[in-house]
Amino acid sequence: MKSLQKMGRIAAGGLALGGIFSVVGATGPDVIVGDLTGVAHYGAVGGIRAYAVGTTSCNIGDQDLLWIAGNNQHPVIGQSMYRVMDGRIDQLGISWLKHGFTALTQNLCGSCNGHGGSVLGVGCSDPYGSSLNGSQSGLGPRFEVNAYTGVFNYPWSNPNGSTGNAIFKRLQVPQADLDVPSSALFFVEGHYVTQDDAQAGNGANNASYRRVRKNADYSFTLQGTTYRELPGIYAWRDHGLGVNTPDPDVTIDVVNVPNDGRFFVGYKVVDNGDATWTYTYAIHNLDSHRSGAYLEVPIGSAAQTNNVYFHAPHYHSGEPYDNTDWTFTNDGMTARWESPETYSQNPDTNALRWGTMYTFQFTSDGAPQTGTINIGLFRPAAGDPNTVSFAGPVPGDVGPAPVRISIVDEIPATMAPDTPFSFDVSITEGDDTFVPNSQLLHYRMDGGAYVSVPLTFVGGDIWSATVPGAGCTDTPEFYVSAEGVATGVVTAPNDGATNPLSYIVGVPGIAFEDNCETNTGWTVSSTASDGQWDRGVPVGGGTRGDPATDADGSGACWLTDNVAGNSDIDNGETTLTSPLLDCSGPESTISYWRWFSNNFGASPNEDVMVVEINNGDGNWVELETVGPSSAESGGGWFNPEFRVADFVTPTATTQIRFIAGDTGNASVVEAGVDGIVVGTFGCSNPCVADWNEDGDLNFFDILQFLEDFNNQLPEADLNNDGEFNFFDMLDFLGLFDAGC
Repeated sequence: MKSLQKMGRIAAGGLALGGIFSVVGATGPDVIVGDLTGVAHYGAVGGIRAYAVGTTSCNIGDQDLLWIAGNNQHPVIGQSMYRVMDGRIDQLGISWLKHGFTALTQNLCGSCNGHGGSVLGVGCSDPYGSSLNGSQSGLGPRFEVNAYTGVFNYPWSNPNGSTGNAIFKRLQVPQADLDVPSSALFFVEGHYVTQDDAQAGNGANNASYRRVRKNADYSFTLQGTTYRELPGIYAWRDHGLGVNTPDPDVTIDVVNVPNDGRFFVGYKVVDNGDATWTYTYAIHNLDSHRSGAYLEVPIGSAAQTNNVYFHAPHYHSGEPYDNTDWTFTNDGMTARWESPETYSQNPDTNALRWGTMYTFQFTSDGAPQTGTINIGLFRPAAGDPNTVSFAGPVPGDVGPAPVRISIVDEIPATMAPDTPFSFDVSITEGDDTFVPNSQLLHYRMDGGAYVSVPLTFVGGDIWSATVPGAGCTDTPEFYVSAEGVATGVVTAPNDGATNPLSYIVGVPGIAFEDNCETNTGWTVSSTASDGQWDRGVPVGGGTRGDPATDADGSGACWLTDNVAGNSDIDNGETTLTSPLLDCSGPESTISYWRWFSNNFGASPNEDVMVVEINNGDGNWVELETVGPSSAESGGGWFNPEFRVADFVTPTATTQIRFIAGDTGNASVVEAGVDGIVVGTFGCSNPCVADWNEDGDLNFFDILQFLEDFNNQLPEADLNNDGEFNFFDMLDFLGLFDAGC
């Protein structure tokens, strides 16, 4: 039997551990960091020092937590280091992720039920020493982990190899960040992520922190006790004025992302005594898969921002993420830090991803007042908001409050032809006086001269504007303005005529539609031993997770191993890749019907179906992941739709692919795809019966349709049944008779 002590496993002590939350049983499995047990130091390479932190996990839930070494049903463990100095907190470094492999049955957090090995039993604790958590061969990357769902790739990737020099994969900290005054305080954090904990809704308490003392040789010694269920950002509040001396000026709040994870936000304002204030914000992404794209702080009139500061930990050892600092701008109304690129420009740019904390700071002559601070979300999600907000301190006006103007309503991306668009505008007079009749809408079509019309007063601070309906060949651009006697002219958006608002005018259309009755160019690749993608009418009967019928009623669809009986995916993945799709329109969309079932067999709810998109540059970007345990992973046809530009730059060489697999323990996994549609939005002719598109309905349209029908061009299959027959002619004649 292997010696767990020699492998880095250590006995749990009997410490009375500190923290805010008491150990209370949760519903389902619930893993926490019960203790941080030691810090190993591995020396320095190129000015970077490496560490590893020992962690002891506890299951405080009411069900055993899976801990299976051979698949992705086990925890991964992240380690971090923080510094509190000069009234500010910074996250100095992060590690790769230790993969759990077996669990012991100790009693640090309660009375253990005795279940161990492939599970962490209820009430049980399991120690992983610092040497074990620093063992390079057992460390996997962060980029393959969705911390909100707990899903990660297994086996994990090693882009730069499994092992390396002394700092490879370990918790890396620049030595320059350690060469600081002795008054600085340091802290370490452990963070567990695993699927069954996340799916039980218990992922918000998986990080804990503890204070450490830096020694002369750059090693660290544990101090005090572990603050259970609190991420390291709380050290700013708890020790902001010195060891165990809380800083009452530091506030920590929680910001939840709809249908995603959680941010912890911290803020503090210091009066510098010279009519300036220092504003500090720390944003910790605990487990949001969507991640952060920008931080936006409103600022008062004439308020200056100086001494701007930004700090983020660096990825390393082969993680694909960029480490370029966020950029800072001040447009006179908003101070904004933002990622160097958007998700569609570069999914691997520097976003505020899970398990990391970014720090932001500036000095301003605007006195603090409460305002709404926005966190922009990096990864798009159909139907969910692109920002989350919290109330916090922001710089106020410097001098008299000016006239201010802002647009209340959301501006649509598209509008139908000849349809007016009305929206509300907020205009406040402040300490100024309006110039009479200065509240105006300015609009133009196709880059012509602006036309100015008065806004309509609604009541209070609200005014209404209406942009006239635009033709399908027009491009409306517009902004609003008001004028104060002292303020002068103010506009929304801020740049007015040089950066107006706009929307696209057009009608919806279809660039590609595939009912799967024929193979229009799809290809199949596979590492699975069975269950490869196949096209046909479902024959399995729906008895083992497979669909009994197709989705769109045409008959056929793509299925994984379309035969009756034991026909699911086994021992790998199968990938279905589309032909080239013309998604070059800026408002192109992709929709499809999909089926995924993984809730049959000996190990249900373990596997996932991943849908990805590629615009021809070779970089596949995730559209969605279905499963492993959700309302849409137990069978059933579902019909999502995505705006292509939210994920990649739209091109005419776009492809999508569907990856389904049985990659863990043996289970029954079935998938299906049907009804793939590429939608367009533009000024194409909406009248189908005007077949030759000359603007007239006449005999020549009938002749042109018959010619295309005889040549069996795809667009002449009007009912999309995969056949050219009398029913297509009937459909055309019906459209012709209805007119345009």
